[in-house]
Amino acid sequence: MNNRVPLSQEDVSKYHEEGFLIPDLALPNDVLAKIRNSYSEISKADNIVDHNHVLAPHVGNHAGNGVPPHLARDWLQYAHHPLILDVLEQLIGPDILLWSSVLFGKPAHTGKRVPWHQDAPYWPIRPMAACTVWIAIDDSTRENGCLEVVAGSHKAQREKEHSAAVSEEDLLNRAIDEKDINEDDIRFIELKAGQFSVHDAFLVHGSDPNRTDHRRAGLTLRFMPGTAVYDRSIAGELATDETEAFETRARPVFLCRGADRTGRNTNIVCI
Repeated sequence: MNNRVPLSQEDVSKYHEEGFLIPDLALPNDVLAKIRNSYSEISKADNIVDHNHVLAPHVGNHAGNGVPPHLARDWLQYAHHPLILDVLEQLIGPDILLWSSVLFGKPAHTGKRVPWHQDAPYWPIRPMAACTVWIAIDDSTRENGCLEVVAGSHKAQREKEHSAAVSEEDLLNRAIDEKDINEDDIRFIELKAGQFSVHDAFLVHGSDPNRTDHRRAGLTLRFMPGTAVYDRSIAGELATDETEAFETRARPVFLCRGADRTGRNTNIVCI
């Protein structure tokens, strides 16, 4: 077990009880500056189709994302920051694997709504024991469409029905019906740039559009414990086209700390 314990026992209990946590921590200013610079480079790259929704920036040219290898190495480095791994070690255990990431630009006035959903139905992790670290590249507020979560909605550890109709303007193509959401349980994950939150794969969450004059960029890092498997046999089923299906099945899994306890994770990379 790592000797560094940035979270209190109360923090750990809160995460397991509510399904999310905003640690009273932040990445160092120099790391935040590097992340912002990497985002600026992503924004200027000619061959990236959608600069505001980049899938797996830590893997160069994954699923046609157009991210050059030198930039992918930078995003992979941020996922290995010791502070993030120390927090995860207290929440999901000492064996930590990175299997995905997404960069959300959410630009001023045009940043899309993300309807209520769980991550679990979209993820090929078996058993479903995974979480997301959400890093604020900019200040994330209620006004510019911060992450919203339904506290405690993860407790059953099962997938909820995603059948509600969504607008063409929304980022997802299916959602949990709003009538099934208890408004009293909604929490707004407001973060200063450099702060991060963690949430469970079964936690219901979403976000409003960005109607402000300011960008709301964020980096999500998807991790799983060493007791879980990235199931390539079903990974392609969740893709939107054949190119993405092929790339998703071939995606490397990165061992960030500890070991793969299953011995069944293929294409695993240790750095």
